[in-house]
Amino acid sequence: MKYFYAFFFLFFTFSSVAQSPGGQSGNLRMWLKANAGVTTSVWNDQTSNNNDFSQYTSSLRPSLTNNIINFNPAYYFDGGDYFNGQNRNYRRALVYFVIRGENWGNRSRLLNNNSYSLRYEQWNNTGTLGFTRYGIRDYNSGISSPYGQVSIISFEKSNNSSNVLVKKIVDGVSSTNNLNTGSSNSRFPLNEYGRYLQGYTAEIIFYDNTKGSSAENRIESYLAIKYGVTLHNNYLHSGGTTIWNRSGNSGYLNDVAGIGRDDTSGLNQGKSKSVNSSSRITIANGTNISSPASFTSNRSFLLWGHNDGLTNSFSQTYYGQANSGIARKWKVNETGSVGNVRLQIAKSALPSGVNRLLVSTNASFPNNVSTQMVDLIDSGSNWEATVNFSNNQYFTFYRHNLPPVLSTIESADLEYCDGSVLITNTITASDTESDLITATITISSGFESGQDELEYSPVSGVTVSSSSDQTIVLNAASPANMSDALQAISFRNNETSGSLVTGSRTITFTLNDGNSDSNQLSRNVIVHAKPNPVGVFHE
Repeated sequence: MKYFYAFFFLFFTFSSVAQSPGGQSGNLRMWLKANAGVTTSVWNDQTSNNNDFSQYTSSLRPSLTNNIINFNPAYYFDGGDYFNGQNRNYRRALVYFVIRGENWGNRSRLLNNNSYSLRYEQWNNTGTLGFTRYGIRDYNSGISSPYGQVSIISFEKSNNSSNVLVKKIVDGVSSTNNLNTGSSNSRFPLNEYGRYLQGYTAEIIFYDNTKGSSAENRIESYLAIKYGVTLHNNYLHSGGTTIWNRSGNSGYLNDVAGIGRDDTSGLNQGKSKSVNSSSRITIANGTNISSPASFTSNRSFLLWGHNDGLTNSFSQTYYGQANSGIARKWKVNETGSVGNVRLQIAKSALPSGVNRLLVSTNASFPNNVSTQMVDLIDSGSNWEATVNFSNNQYFTFYRHNLPPVLSTIESADLEYCDGSVLITNTITASDTESDLITATITISSGFESGQDELEYSPVSGVTVSSSSDQTIVLNAASPANMSDALQAISFRNNETSGSLVTGSRTITFTLNDGNSDSNQLSRNVIVHAKPNPVGVFHE
């Protein structure tokens, strides 16, 4: 039995330290995350240090909201809610917060006691992050409180220093300032959190010592992937390997987001979308956007960012077709093994007529083996596609032109003797993109110059681009109008001198939408000698 207890103790001890933000377990004093260890009254510390935060007065409890920050939960503080913590404070510390402030308040506090306070908003609506020594002074960082934005905020202080380093990461920009608090004895408290704060808090990480830049980079990478915040530097997994390199992905650094699994960090982000307002793309692991699949391998990641191109028009030449693609392009980095993912974008974010996703190792999306064309799936108000990306591929959205189609022409020959005769009354024109431009009708075989002639009876919405006895070219924006026009084409033979050339003429119809020709339909006209007139003679 003692061996069992020894094993249990070792297992429990390993489990309690196996997971830490960015794999940084040293000096981790408190770890609160809204997707673990939460109840209606207690936010449980995920370390073994029991630095739980609680609120047993129901009217003062913040509310837990699911799927609010990159599909993760967060506590909402309404300005009157707060958590009580532990009567502990630290002269040296590094603390991270993931916050989305909602409304300007007054003296919004983060961590606080009766002597010191880390501030989301300094006293009297200054709208800046800061630090307070009660009865001494408010220290204003000059860094704006990021209302309406999800941010990663940190405060850092060394043991024998009077300086507090304040940092805010929002939308790929890091803002920092060193505040001289006037005393090396200034402390970071754990007594209380969130009083007067209006907004969401998803995670709090507290170390009782400073960390080096590499460790901080791993912690911030963990938070950025989990909460859809774009970093200002490289992304690293808990082992220190770069999974998104800023210089290597230059030009595609907007709205960086990612999915991935990192067991050491306790990260399993199966679905993600950048929290920035300009973001368009949601990606989920597997083939179901609503129910992401589990990752099969640890330290597997897929990250993406874009070039900030416009998404509202087809302005680019992709796959050999002019004005077929949007200007925005995304680049992906894959680490480990991710496999199929489901991509989603709102239809309202793209121009009408989009029907394909292009994936390529070449950002120009040429018409060759380097480019893959993926059908978009109609999912109500969204487009979706399933893709298995590879590292350093690009993707964008594209209007793949389908050629216009001609249908239903009579199979029997048209027997002609005299006058003007309609060639067909059944032919129809159609075009998936409704961008029909021209129709060409020509006597492609058997034409007799000076005798044969094509005629056109005008139809509303259709104009004549060019016309000769042998060929007529029509322009129309509407397939329906073009169908009417094709049925208004007649054949006439004008020979009256007795030199009529009889036999077969072939009349051919072809459409073009500016990119591709349609199929061709033809009908043969058999020209017969004109019958002699029948007369009645009187003597």
